[in-house]
Amino acid sequence: MINLKIMSTPSLNADITLIGGGVAGLWTQRLLEQSGYSTLLVDKNALGSGQTLASQGMIHGGQRYSLLGHLTEHTKKIAAMPGQWDSCLENRSFPHLKGVASLSQKQHLWSPGGLLSNAASFFASKALQNQARLLKESEWPSVFKANHSFSGKVYELSERVIDVSSLVSFCHAQNKAQTLKGYPVDFQQEKNSISSLVVQTEQGQVNLKSHGFLFTAGLGNEWATQKFLDFFKRAGISRKETNGESAPFCQRRPLRQVVVKEVAHSLYGHCITADPRPRITITTHPGAVWYLGGLVANYGTEHTEKEALSYAYKELYELFPHINWKQCEFGSILVDRAEPFTRAQLLPEDPEILSVNTVGIGWPCKMTFAPLFGSLALEWAMQRVSNKSRFAKIETPTELQAAVGMAPWLASVSWKKPAEFGVR
Repeated sequence: MINLKIMSTPSLNADITLIGGGVAGLWTQRLLEQSGYSTLLVDKNALGSGQTLASQGMIHGGQRYSLLGHLTEHTKKIAAMPGQWDSCLENRSFPHLKGVASLSQKQHLWSPGGLLSNAASFFASKALQNQARLLKESEWPSVFKANHSFSGKVYELSERVIDVSSLVSFCHAQNKAQTLKGYPVDFQQEKNSISSLVVQTEQGQVNLKSHGFLFTAGLGNEWATQKFLDFFKRAGISRKETNGESAPFCQRRPLRQVVVKEVAHSLYGHCITADPRPRITITTHPGAVWYLGGLVANYGTEHTEKEALSYAYKELYELFPHINWKQCEFGSILVDRAEPFTRAQLLPEDPEILSVNTVGIGWPCKMTFAPLFGSLALEWAMQRVSNKSRFAKIETPTELQAAVGMAPWLASVSWKKPAEFGVR
């Protein structure tokens, strides 16, 4: 083991250095290590504490995007993702992830009833065909069985919901000795590339040498695109607005996800209407916590927390009037989805890695795309390490290793009873 405390110029070497410990960095590290490469993963915060642990963990194949015939290249590519996740979770493909827990093996689509929702159900029956099964009333999740006013339809999708905290903890346990808590502050340049990265840790600066430096840092990628902007310009890599003016490499799309605790039923599903976006998406997490996405989360980005919680309460009451929501507690989580720039400020269709020589900046765009991003990252690494001398596997000092983050509703939510945000 290298002891950084006694080194006058601390240095660590790895074939590939990954900067960013969310799902993209963790997945890629496991994949590269199992493919024979030495790695080091750097993060200034606890692993997963950005977008990753704020994810609902739904691994879907785009069926809900296809409900009204909205078939795009995005939906075609995402269709293969659940199978690839399953293959890794069953140790049939790298990275081996057997041991990562799933919250549910199934997801549900439901329409609450009424003409508009029945139309959506009709399209669902045509679009999903063999990919979803219309459930009999006896097969419904308990939250629908208990709702005697429910007159809609419920479909079952064979797509799992993973426990994201379990995923982060599992990857950390496999490679915690190849992690480093710190953040990049400078780099050493050779021609139009970098040969080493200077990282600030709690014990001082460390010099990292690698054949490739891949940034998978979500919001932290903004630092990298600015720091290496001249490299990209000289390589002719740029982003353009519709009017031809230069655009940033990154974009942010905010969400305000709502959490509700002490809910007696478990549900993992999407409420569908004529809008291709779910009216509400619900996952259930330990502690009887419902985590709400879909249009409910979009609403909160342009409103105060009080307004967002009131809107979520209204939606839940309309959909599940048999539950006493006044006895529950509500909170919200602000999430910035960090992605490569698109002119329409919409979800990019594919994962992406911007690359100049030894520098790569990557975005998976969504957790479901982790296998596809991993394939891109493995190809990127192979191109940089081939025909070069390899570095041995390293082990960082325990006190400098990165820790595992907590789900945001356990760490940073201010819980409120409905009366506190205006419900009477």
